[in-house]
Amino acid sequence: SLSVVNPIGSGDATMAGLVFGILSGESIEETLKLGAASGMANTQTKVSGVIQKATLEKYLSLIDVRKLS
Repeated sequence: SLSVVNPIGSGDATMAGLVFGILSGESIEETLKLGAASGMANTQTKVSGVIQKATLEKYLSLIDVRKLS
């Protein structure tokens, strides 16, 4: 479970992660992970829009994106 410190700006952080993934040429799976992890990492700081690299990497390692068939 995710204990939220401050949710403000998490939607913007999610969008920033998605845009970063697209512009970096990442796969759709990796782009989705970047978006989700960025939004999640944003909730862990008191200041909106500030993401710690270690927190982002932690959530990236926990997210599993799969295609449904």
